Amino acid sequence: METVEVEFGGPPWRTFGSMEEAIAAPPGPRQGHAKRDSGLIAGATINSGQFSESECLLQFSNGKHLLARAFEFCVHWRVSDGDAPPVPVVPPRRLLFPSRDEPCDFDPNAMLCTITGRELRMIFACEQCLLIYPKGTDIFWLSAYRNAKTRGDLLHVHWET
Repeated sequence: METVEVEFGGPPWRTFGSMEEAIAAPPGPRQGHAKRDSGLIAGATINSGQFSESECLLQFSNGKHLLARAFEFCVHWRVSDGDAPPVPVVPPRRLLFPSRDEPCDFDPNAMLCTITGRELRMIFACEQCLLIYPKGTDIFWLSAYRNAKTRGDLLHVHWET
């Protein structure tokens, strides 16, 4: 399994002095886009998905798809109708984050198997990430990083329960 050294970066993000302050803060500018797109796919079932080095494609039971792409340390996305563009599949890899002593194994296709068949509740955008909430308490968390060796964009998914 390939080991990839991961780099953090991007523009300065909003920070808050406390959790209460963060919760009370008005949503960022990307959240309006996420709320609109949630309305297009909420209630639909995630039928399938594909994951490349920098993209994630989710196809829904209502004929729509969500394509998320890492670019310059930010996750950009769009929800569209019709046939989705093909996304080349990436093999499992080991990621070494600067904030961790040990690498973590990342198998994007195993993550997709976890979310496939689930009904979507909503999506939420923060300044660097896109959070996908299926029904239940889980969160499919897409984050943008950079491959320190190739300087290419990386899209990482973390499954939070």
